[in-house]
Amino acid sequence: MKVIYLKSHPSEEVGAFGSHGAVISRLLRSRSAVAADMMRYAPGAILGRHRAQCPQMLLITAGEGWASGNDGIKIPVSVGQAVLWTVGEEHESGSATGMTAVIIQAASYEAGRETVFEHLPDAPE
Repeated sequence: MKVIYLKSHPSEEVGAFGSHGAVISRLLRSRSAVAADMMRYAPGAILGRHRAQCPQMLLITAGEGWASGNDGIKIPVSVGQAVLWTVGEEHESGSATGMTAVIIQAASYEAGRETVFEHLPDAPE
């Protein structure tokens, strides 16, 4: 077992896509094209609009913010929620008050014949 102290883990501010106030810590890379990163959004931060190169999940672990997809409509998100984007989907995220999230990316999210995403329930209305 290895314990990683995330406060001292290497991180860098994201400057691409017109982003500001978003700091990424690269947590995991695998040979099977899976990546996990921690993103810290300062108050007022935006991770600018860009196209998903593979399926992506934004899992909110602290605070609250917003996320948008192809339509550009900002949907509020908070702890206990996850946002899913498909390959090629334009998306953006940010926070007015600060937020921390884990971003999981993979070339394929397959579990048998169905994608893992198909097993996740939609948010209650």
